[in-house]
Amino acid sequence: MTPAQVFEQARVASRRLSALSVRERVARLARLREIILRDQERILLQIEKETGKVRGDSLMSEVFPALDHLAYLEKNAERILRDRSVATPLALLGKKSRIFFEPLGVVLVISPWNYPFYQWLAPCTSSFVVGNATVYKPSEHTPLQGLCEGLLKEAGFEPDWIQIVQGDSKHGKGRAFV
Repeated sequence: MTPAQVFEQARVASRRLSALSVRERVARLARLREIILRDQERILLQIEKETGKVRGDSLMSEVFPALDHLAYLEKNAERILRDRSVATPLALLGKKSRIFFEPLGVVLVISPWNYPFYQWLAPCTSSFVVGNATVYKPSEHTPLQGLCEGLLKEAGFEPDWIQIVQGDSKHGKGRAFV
């Protein structure tokens, strides 16, 4: 699939995703967290195989922070993303001011090799919870191929909400994604 096709799929998916409420998106993140807890042994084995990290390092720098991140989003996303009234400047006397949050559409995430699980999960789920579709390009040195896709599928994510594009460094350089 060409980068243009990937992004077109993401643009279409972003419209479906932004139609979900924050609560509905958070429910999928909660399911993802449950699956990670259940499958942490398998996740750790793949991280260790690809990075050469020892068990304790993989657990402390990848899995625990990922679980903490998801728990934070579960607890706080609805409050943080709620529309709110703010003070109106004197020059707009008689008017009301509000801050409201809207998805951007499609977000591209390119991550390095050194923390492949956490650096996949944190930006992609942050993008997701606010209603953006995401195209993710992992390092070719630690792609965790199949792992992340499988976790998302089991958690009820549609395939185009977070697309993972595998490949070498040329896939993340220049105008490949633009």
